[in-house]
Amino acid sequence: MTTPLVSIITPSLNQGRFLLETLQSVAAQDYPNIEYIVMDGGSTDNSVDILRAWSQSHPVHWESNPDKGQADAIQRGVERAHGDLVAWLNSDDVYLEPSVVSTAVSEFRNGSPVVTGGGWYLSEDGSRLHRIPVYPTRLNHETIRRVDWVLQPATFIRRDLFLKCPLDVELTYAFDWDLFIRLSALARFTAVEGDWAGYRQHGAGKTISGGARRRQELLEVTRRYHGNSRRYALMKGFDLTLRAADALPPKLGYGAYFLADRVARLSHKLTDGRGIQT
Repeated sequence: MTTPLVSIITPSLNQGRFLLETLQSVAAQDYPNIEYIVMDGGSTDNSVDILRAWSQSHPVHWESNPDKGQADAIQRGVERAHGDLVAWLNSDDVYLEPSVVSTAVSEFRNGSPVVTGGGWYLSEDGSRLHRIPVYPTRLNHETIRRVDWVLQPATFIRRDLFLKCPLDVELTYAFDWDLFIRLSALARFTAVEGDWAGYRQHGAGKTISGGARRRQELLEVTRRYHGNSRRYALMKGFDLTLRAADALPPKLGYGAYFLADRVARLSHKLTDGRGIQT
């Protein structure tokens, strides 16, 4: 039986404090045929020193050059890769189990073009905060285009399929959701139980620091796939509420956000009970 090549791409920019853990989690995989590519965006911290030292004893292809953003780095990494399957693991995230890649390959051999698992939100120091379950019944096109239920660092995609759905490099915060919406229209997603990936939460992370810009991108992606629908109007209303909350004193602003989130959670047609994505 052939051993498919799996290409893992790590985009990175000034993440030296987390990068070594990411590299170690890839090196710990028990699958023997991994191509690892790190696309550094021209870091000015110690990232390049870490990569240079790591490459002396571990197989890794890396470069450090300015790019047009995270999506651009990932897309160029995928185009450079040779694997049958591809995944991207951000430089502040980690694989939590050594069998992640081998399990994904088993599903790939069974005919699954996209394989995804669960994981954990991690604190800045790597402690586990909250589990992120995988939702087998919520991985179809109609559901994913409403809410991004896919845990990106725990997802593996057949490379030829990825190349048919290139990332939108104009997006900064929502390019993974946009990709999953388009992929789910073409291919079946297979969910695998297991704590595959650690998704780190820290102040410099995009999900936390994105604020209004991130919400605006999520709104734009909603409009792309829902048009000027009732759903888009509701999402826009929530965004306007949060923008107003940003201008309020902290206690009042938090109250406005809390109220908007609870309304969103009650509206399953809007967010499947998950709440607003900020």
